This record gives sequence, C-alpha cells and structure tokens, in this order.
Amino acid sequence: GTLSGRVFALTQEDARVIATSDQIAGQVWLTEPFDNASLSFITIPVTDEMSLHFSTQRHQIM
Repeated sequence: GTLSGRVFALTQEDARVIATSDQIAGQVWLTEPFDNASLSFITIPVTDEMSLHFSTQRHQIM
C-alpha cells in the first residue's frame, strides 16, 4: 500500500529513543528498494503520543 502524510526530520538520537521506547505500535519493517540507486530504510509505527512529541519538536520537511 501507499502512505501519505507530513514528514519530519529526526536525528539519529531521536531514532534511538524511538527504537528503545515502549512506544512502538506495530510491526517494524525494513524496505529494500528494487532501484539499486536508492538506500534501504526502516519504518517504525509509533503511538500518537510519540508522534505528537516529535511533530511539535522537529522541523517538518514535507
């Protein structure tokens, strides 16, 4: 499926905080793009509480 929404720039430390928190709200996915020019990425669904925290503290880029 396709997802759309606002995008925020997080730091590596933000990612560590999320990964070690109890705020993960589902399955964590590693995506390996078929396009060899694109890098793999991780998707981590988070609780509304965690989302609100970062969306009010970080810069929106999209």
